[in-house]
Amino acid sequence: VGINAPRMLREMQVYLGKDKTLYLPNYYTENLIPISGRKIEILKIKKRLDIACFGAIRPLKNHLVQALAAIEFAEKIGKTVNFHINSGRIEMKGDPILHNLKGLFQQVYDRGHRLVSHSWTPQEQFLDLCATMDMGMQVSFSETFNIVGADLISQGIPFVGSDEIPWLSPHLAHPDPTNSDAIAKALKDAYNFPWLNVWLNQRSLYKYTKTTKKIWEKELKCLD
Repeated sequence: VGINAPRMLREMQVYLGKDKTLYLPNYYTENLIPISGRKIEILKIKKRLDIACFGAIRPLKNHLVQALAAIEFAEKIGKTVNFHINSGRIEMKGDPILHNLKGLFQQVYDRGHRLVSHSWTPQEQFLDLCATMDMGMQVSFSETFNIVGADLISQGIPFVGSDEIPWLSPHLAHPDPTNSDAIAKALKDAYNFPWLNVWLNQRSLYKYTKTTKKIWEKELKCLD
């Protein structure tokens, strides 16, 4: 069970009993690639930013508010945005969310902003896609781990998320998912200090994974 999934844990404890419920954090295995000086240079000079908000389309992922924040952020720094999503997996009656996203970007089409949809791909191909992004965001309402965010960070991409993500650096802003202005400000901070953002998030993800490994090893020894 994910370390940040208390409701699921409670349900399993009721069904199975507390003494039969094992509560373990997620483990992440990808190598962490630091952000390059060239990537930072490109980030500053590009007129159109590629911002990733990957993951299944469902209400708690908060795509629409994040899209508004990405547009607001881009316009404040005199740029346009390609807002990248995964549209091939819609869950928990998420069809209206995708419909509203398409409607939003139709409204701002003349201002140069675009919605870009990607299908689900194998992990290796997805990491290659993540590496092409300029920034990533997952300011969602609920998470157990958020592997798409970890994938973006692993490729050296500046990243903004909510405090629902257990491995996210505590030293960076975790904006309120309901406040597009706060999310836009956090994006601007990540844009202004991309090296610091990536370094802090990668360090935090590494520490989380290291702790996770110890927990799993301890539990597996108990099962021997």
